Amino acid sequence: MTEVTIASFNVKNLIGPDKEYYRFQTYTPEEYAWKEGWLADQIVTMNADVIGFQEIFEEEALRDTIARADELGAQSNNAALPDNDKRYRKKAIFQHLAYHDYRDASLAFAPNMHDGGPGSRRPGVAILSRLGFVEEPEIIQALDAPMKIPFQTFGDEAGGHYTIHKLSRPILKVRVPIGGHVTTVFNCHLKSKLGEYIRVEGAEFAPESDLTDYDPVGRALGAARSAMRRMAEAWVLRGAIIAELRQGRPVIVLGDFNDHENAVSSEIISGEVPFKNYEWMLRHDAQSPRDRYSAEEAAQITESIESVRLHSAEKMFVRKSLRDMVYTSAFGGVFESIDQILLSRHFTPDWRGAIGQMSYFSVLNDHENAVSSEIISGEVPFKNYEWMLRHDAQSPRDRYSAQEAAQITENIESVRLHSAEKMFVRKSLRDMVYTSAFGGVFESIDQILLSRHFTPDWRGAIGQMSYFSVLNDHLTDGSHPEAPYNKLASDHGQIMATIEIKEE
Repeated sequence: MTEVTIASFNVKNLIGPDKEYYRFQTYTPEEYAWKEGWLADQIVTMNADVIGFQEIFEEEALRDTIARADELGAQSNNAALPDNDKRYRKKAIFQHLAYHDYRDASLAFAPNMHDGGPGSRRPGVAILSRLGFVEEPEIIQALDAPMKIPFQTFGDEAGGHYTIHKLSRPILKVRVPIGGHVTTVFNCHLKSKLGEYIRVEGAEFAPESDLTDYDPVGRALGAARSAMRRMAEAWVLRGAIIAELRQGRPVIVLGDFNDHENAVSSEIISGEVPFKNYEWMLRHDAQSPRDRYSAEEAAQITESIESVRLHSAEKMFVRKSLRDMVYTSAFGGVFESIDQILLSRHFTPDWRGAIGQMSYFSVLNDHENAVSSEIISGEVPFKNYEWMLRHDAQSPRDRYSAQEAAQITENIESVRLHSAEKMFVRKSLRDMVYTSAFGGVFESIDQILLSRHFTPDWRGAIGQMSYFSVLNDHLTDGSHPEAPYNKLASDHGQIMATIEIKEE
């Protein structure tokens, strides 16, 4: 068996010092030195053979960080590995303790075609591989032709369409030789959940971005726009994945999906889960209630779905049923809640105007973090808006006042709904694995997906995942009062899958 490790790492805005990446956002030389050191330490800890990076503004800064990791790794080896004169130097434990540098590794960087000048920078992605690349890396961002997603009304009439010309961030595709096989690896960073608000020509800012004049319906529409874009980007990625799988190529997809593993956008990428049996199902061309699929057709349908389906590395390591204490839906091995009860703050005991409170909750659970559910319930306010740059800022010192911060919080809370389930069971007690912490929600939005070539149950498997790990001790809940000031460490956990490849 050949053992390889695959990792995903959102580094959070990697750029050199004294360079404005977003408006009024820069690193001092001291801040950059700390960030570079922290990122390098994480790379040493992961010690992965292939790493997909997100939020890279400059290739040079990434190369400097990797070089710094090699320095730290060499120091670790000098301290932790025995000299050649020690008779126990060949013990297996020292093979695992050893850091392997990236001096001969290959690095592919995909800059963002939307990248602008100071204050208007847009990040790209990169892949680092100790194993090298086969063929030239490929960047997917500007589409050869606009892709139209048509809609139809319930009366079968034309319902318009959503058109996508370019992706918000590039998708990087490389081919990596792993243990005698060549695997296609995709690194992606899908559109975030931040709302997309339209700025009228001549205006300084979109009206929805003015939190002092809070527009809950407009901001919900902005969230809907973001969700549509994220799902469209997932569809583009899915098409690229299928093109590889149709050629019989093993596929690994990793990156920041900006949504949890059961979100619609994530499921678009991974593919649908087949039913256990299609013989009971009414045929698509049924002429009578007895027209069902035959046993042969059912087997063919299952194989057609399984052959192009991806599998979550996390789920392969931790069964979903061990992570969710309450659920209302069980399908394809996924235990989740798609039934919900949402309450206005009139039923939350912390609000002075409450008319009551929930005393008990029984069996209702998890999909309340889906984008559609969040559009309904409303956004979660920060604990403090005084640190936030104003929507109409003219300088980096233009922040909301204490009075405005209180008003913004009240505007958001007054129209927000609360999950009855979350009021009964804290999310942090339900998820053992998470890469993001925000608003009291601990979830995985960074993922590694594997084609069935890495699932031991398939007869054509070339290997299997033996271990999955998450580095998330550095995460603080984004709603914590101090969290917004910590701009140096990553706001994502790093995930890593160890895969054993069969020898040919």
